[in-house]
Amino acid sequence: MLQMSLDTKRAEIKKLEERARQREEALKKSEQMLEEDALRFDAFLKENDEKVQEAIKRAEVEAKAKQDKVLEIKRLTTAIAALRSEMNKYEEQLEDCRKYREFLDGITPPEFFEAQANKLQQRKDALVAEWQASCEAIRKRKDAALAAKSRAEHDISPDDQEMYFREPGQLLSVYQALEESNLFYIQNAQETEEALEELRTKYRDTKQRLDGEVASLNGQVASLRGAIDAAQGKARRLKERTIEDVGSLTLAMGGAAGGPAISLDQLTTKVAEVYVRCGFDADKSVGTLQMLTNIESKLEEYLGIVDGMSPEFVESSEKSREKERRRRASAPVFKKQGKPTMFRSQPPKKKVEEKKDERADEEAELEAYLARDMV
Repeated sequence: MLQMSLDTKRAEIKKLEERARQREEALKKSEQMLEEDALRFDAFLKENDEKVQEAIKRAEVEAKAKQDKVLEIKRLTTAIAALRSEMNKYEEQLEDCRKYREFLDGITPPEFFEAQANKLQQRKDALVAEWQASCEAIRKRKDAALAAKSRAEHDISPDDQEMYFREPGQLLSVYQALEESNLFYIQNAQETEEALEELRTKYRDTKQRLDGEVASLNGQVASLRGAIDAAQGKARRLKERTIEDVGSLTLAMGGAAGGPAISLDQLTTKVAEVYVRCGFDADKSVGTLQMLTNIESKLEEYLGIVDGMSPEFVESSEKSREKERRRRASAPVFKKQGKPTMFRSQPPKKKVEEKKDERADEEAELEAYLARDMV
């Protein structure tokens, strides 16, 4: 136990020593950092002092330069003032001299001025004569130069130039080259003429072919126009015939003779109603003849179904239908009482516009179909 406690104490002592050593190292590092900071701060202060000293020196130099400039300005101002004073003095002296000269000119004899004018004129004449002599010399030199140029041009003649052709072979080679070029041009001209003739032939053939096609097309156009005129005439005749037949075609209401007449439009409407009641969808694109054909096929289908039924069922159904019709026929008729209703006058009938040829064709087909059924 004692040994363990000693070991524990020793371990604690080592730990404490290690901590103390670490703290000493940290203190050394801190001291070193403080020393470095102090050195940097000293360097900063030193640099700042140097900058301050330099700024002071620069300010002193600038102040001295400014003072020198001020002194120079003062000196120049003084010099300018002195020069102005001296100029004023000279101007006063010049003015006095002008007055003295005017006075002296006033008392000078006129002959003196005439003599001075003659001297000036002589000097001027001498200068003019000297200038004229110089011009004459220049003109003579120019004439001499022109004469020399003319002599040089006349002395050298174009006939004195050497000829290019010195041997006959040179002329023959030139002739051969010209002949070859002429042959080339002649060949090109012949080829061009052949191509032009070929183009002319093609043009004539094409023109003849196009003229034939145009004539054929004109004939076709004329025949088509004739066919169109014939078709239009036939359509007009069919339309007129249809209108006449429709005017004469009457059907009794419910099949009874002497009933009110039904127009073709009403008949078409009735056919459309029957067509819908037979189970077909209302479609305006379907013609009347097609609707009748569909109704006929539907009736044939129903008749086929009826043929397949038993005779007893058919007979009983017919009897029940007959009883229903008799009951309706024996029902009392209710007479109207009171004053009959007065109808207004009918508005003027509007002129019915003629239908298109397609409508006329449908009506003609419907009329033919009805005529076939009636027969």
